[in-house]
Amino acid sequence: MPRRPPPLTTTVAATATSTLTLLLALLPLPLHAAIEEFHYASNATGFKCPDMPFECEPPKVCSRDTLLNKYYCCDPGKGGVCWTGSETCSGQGGKAPGGSQTGCEMNDGNVFCCLAKREECTQVRGQINICWAPENPISNFSAAVMNDTFSSLSAAAPSATTWEFNLQSLLAPSSTSVASSAASPTAATATATLSTASTSGNAQGTATPSPPTSAQSNPAPEPTTPSSPSSSSSLSAGAIAGIAIGAVAAVSILIAGIFLLWRRERSGNGKAVELDAQNPYTDNGGGGGAERTEKYAYYQGQEMEVTSPRVELDGGSSERAELEGDGGKK
Repeated sequence: MPRRPPPLTTTVAATATSTLTLLLALLPLPLHAAIEEFHYASNATGFKCPDMPFECEPPKVCSRDTLLNKYYCCDPGKGGVCWTGSETCSGQGGKAPGGSQTGCEMNDGNVFCCLAKREECTQVRGQINICWAPENPISNFSAAVMNDTFSSLSAAAPSATTWEFNLQSLLAPSSTSVASSAASPTAATATATLSTASTSGNAQGTATPSPPTSAQSNPAPEPTTPSSPSSSSSLSAGAIAGIAIGAVAAVSILIAGIFLLWRRERSGNGKAVELDAQNPYTDNGGGGGAERTEKYAYYQGQEMEVTSPRVELDGGSSERAELEGDGGKK
């Protein structure tokens, strides 16, 4: 007995759920909401970010968390992290984490502290006094891309001590060169903090850098995930809903077609096979007054050929007698 297929409504519901889950997984994720300001450090600042004791030399980027008002040094590329120096523990006289801190154990049994729910302890074996941010906004850009951007900005304002840029401009999918995009008037703008030796009145200046020759001849590759939040590259909620509904409808039509073909094939297997009426060895069933076909109905006999010569009998062996013509009287 053939197995009954699952109900069509159950199959469509399961397919629709899988399709919506896939679409939601493919939606671009926004940048970290807190880390919004980025700049390169220079030799004038010892390649250090503000309030950080460690160097952050380009292509690494100094990034500011605007909610915490705290700077991190972010490493570009896959696997890169945003890190900063640890905080002084506020519990038990500096030997234990406070209420808003997370304790990180050191090799000698002491601890250093990071912000609870905002940071995590370094995952590098043997490293101390380093805290990691949960996300890295520039992990989708290679070191070469970030280095080309730094070269473009520093060439436009060589006397600046820091070079700020807009990360959203690097995410534009229409840009063929990150360095030229950062230098265009509609893209990133470098805010150069000029040193006192190079300026007499103004403490700050704004420069719009232009790409160097090397950046024009060798365009940098585009970022790995161009997830720009601009209206030109992002999908609206209506478009996403339309895609989801269209996908569900297409899958439903496909499943219905397969079900109808299966049902037609199943019903076709039960039909009787018509017998051949011209086959003399087949019993035609005798239904409806049909005449049976004889096995040897078309056999026709043949005359055998005589091969012996014809011989005339001897006429002298018999006596001739004349019949009387008068009724037997002599």
